[in-house]
Amino acid sequence: MQNTQEHPRTRRGVSLCRGGLQIGGEFVPLLSGSVHYWRLDPRDWKACLEACKALGTRLIDVYIPWAVHETAPGVFDFGRIDARHDVRAFIRLAHELGLYVIARPGPHINAELTHFGIPERVVWDPDCQAISRTNSPVMLPMLPFAFPVPSYASDAFHDEAARYFRAAAEVLVPELYPEGPIVLLQIDNEAALYFRDSAYDQDYHPDAIRLYRDYLREKYKTFEALE
Repeated sequence: MQNTQEHPRTRRGVSLCRGGLQIGGEFVPLLSGSVHYWRLDPRDWKACLEACKALGTRLIDVYIPWAVHETAPGVFDFGRIDARHDVRAFIRLAHELGLYVIARPGPHINAELTHFGIPERVVWDPDCQAISRTNSPVMLPMLPFAFPVPSYASDAFHDEAARYFRAAAEVLVPELYPEGPIVLLQIDNEAALYFRDSAYDQDYHPDAIRLYRDYLREKYKTFEALE
């Protein structure tokens, strides 16, 4: 039997519990269906969401691909140009159908997208790439072709991702529960599995080395303490 007891403060909010979520005092199993809105004609969104609901799930997992929404460097379309990109309309439709949303804006989402949803211009920017011990880009051998792994320590990559997150936040924040249906948010997707982006693992980017040395200095204070 599921433990659905809650603290009074969670009755109007969202909290994790065994087996799922407490949403406004209601227990919702943590089972979701994934619908890729940008791959569908918007006229088909409702049928797909209703099919997920018919399976018994109350949660819809929504990838929000950076590369799809960025039309030029730092320029984003969330439905003004292409109706398939209107993630806010998709999320609101889920809300109308009594569904909750898990929003997953990346920056890496995989979703069987080339470059895993990161814009091609970013993954091919040397300042954004993880660097190997031989001072060459670390390549991920994924179909349809290999591409450079981004450095998650790179200041340049952080700046690019922050620009995208600011644009996405303008669309997503108004849809957060309780005003909207977004009850969970996942940043990134399996980065440690695919990218192995730790300093001295795959990434010798100067920013990765700097951050790792700062971490050691803060933790150990002196060289003698490292011994």
